[in-house]
Amino acid sequence: MYQDFRQCYRRRRMKKDIVDYVARCINCQQVKYEYLRPNSFLQKLDILEWKWERITMDFMVRLPRTFKKNDAVWVIVDRLTKETRLFGTDLVWDALEKVKLIKDQHRTTQSRQKSYADRRACDVVFMMGERVLFRVSLMKRVTIFETKGKLSPRYIGPFDVLKRVGEVAYRVALPSFLSAVHPVFHISILWKYYGDLSYVLDFSSA
Repeated sequence: MYQDFRQCYRRRRMKKDIVDYVARCINCQQVKYEYLRPNSFLQKLDILEWKWERITMDFMVRLPRTFKKNDAVWVIVDRLTKETRLFGTDLVWDALEKVKLIKDQHRTTQSRQKSYADRRACDVVFMMGERVLFRVSLMKRVTIFETKGKLSPRYIGPFDVLKRVGEVAYRVALPSFLSAVHPVFHISILWKYYGDLSYVLDFSSA
């Protein structure tokens, strides 16, 4: 924009004013491609303290029928020790030392992966009442403001932040036309809004 203007106009601080205008223009913020680092650090999962605190379950079906007319097996797996129990059969073994070993391995692995991810991330915190945009370009085949595909805005808003939910999510005040959208968003798809609505040009009144 500056290169186009300088061919026709010249005045002091023109470049600074243009940069400031573009930075605060809501239309520019909605379509701007994002080059910045992610908005949050990697959050590590909780390391389980004891076996059978969290489990996963699955069913093995269409098996040959047993003499009790059963053709399925209910499989329960402990997420910490990987101990497995089958419906009707208990595979129980002492895993005290294995629990400690697995916890240490989990902690080491999580710390290593977090350090890698945090190298290219920045810690961003939004305050209650701050205005944000949220990214919608990840939603495929969605028509936004009667525009579909590459011409649709990358961000919509601005919306007011109501409160923080956990470490990396925020509840946002959405208008009525977005009532079907869940109001809690991960910080990675939120973008701080700069400026005010006076930067929006109304072409209908021109």
